[in-house]
Amino acid sequence: MKDAKKDKKSNGRNDIAQRIAEHPMNTPSDLAYLRGKGYSDEEILAFWDRDHATGKPPVQHRPIPRICEAFYPRTKAQENTMNENELQDALKNLLEEIAFMDDEDREDAGLGHELADVKRVRTFEEEGVLTTDAGLVITAADGSEYQVTIVKSR
Repeated sequence: MKDAKKDKKSNGRNDIAQRIAEHPMNTPSDLAYLRGKGYSDEEILAFWDRDHATGKPPVQHRPIPRICEAFYPRTKAQENTMNENELQDALKNLLEEIAFMDDEDREDAGLGHELADVKRVRTFEEEGVLTTDAGLVITAADGSEYQVTIVKSR
C-alpha cells in the first residue's frame, strides 16, 4: 500500500516536471526567476496557464550581472568576514557596472537614472587620498566629486 502511494506521488511530480518542460510559456529564465521568488511548481504552472490563455508571450528575464561575490550569500565559515576593503571593492565594481549599463538595463534592474551620471570611481588609495580608511572617490559627468568613507562600526 505504501509503495502505491509513493509511486502515485512520484508520478505526480514527474507529471508536473513534464508539464513544466513542455509548457509553451516555459523559458529557463522565467522558471529560475519564479523558483527564486519561492513559488512552487504548481503555482508556476498556474501563472503560465493564465498568461498563455490571455495570449501573453513567454517571459525572458535578462540576467543580472554577478557584479561582486561579496553581495551573495556566504557559507557559515564565511559569515561576518567582510572587511572595509572588500566592501569598498564591491561597491566600486557595482558602481562601475552600473555606469556602463544602458538606460534600458538600468531600468530593468530598478535603478534610477541618476546613476547614469557616474563617470569614474576610484578608491582612496588609487586617488592618493591621505587616509588609512577604505573609501571611494566618485566623479560625476558634470565634474563634481564625492568621497565615500567606509568604516566598520561593529
